[in-house]
Amino acid sequence: MIQDMHSQQLHAWKDDKNKQDEILATIPQEGGDTALEVALTHNSLTEVSVELRFLVWGRGLGWYRQHTLRLNGTAARDLIRALGIVQRRVEDQQVASLGCKVLPFPHPRVPQHPAATA
Repeated sequence: MIQDMHSQQLHAWKDDKNKQDEILATIPQEGGDTALEVALTHNSLTEVSVELRFLVWGRGLGWYRQHTLRLNGTAARDLIRALGIVQRRVEDQQVASLGCKVLPFPHPRVPQHPAATA
């Protein structure tokens, strides 16, 4: 369903005289009837922003935007940094949860030798 939507869209188009959008990614969400779309928007020669678009599939409507979050360059970099922190924490939790499922192997006992006397 998401792939059909994405294949029918142009990756770059002009929706008004001064704005050009470039779809970078469409990320399906659970259930298949929602998606997160990531787009670069060019409003002028110098103004570029990132849009995060929450798409919903509606019967009889097709795909439509329910929410749009527009980020300037600074906010987009800050979001990327924050998502990096989230990614590291999720990975750490996954590694930690694996450790809980492993039984510890007992350490071998080293025989105690009496101190040598000369």
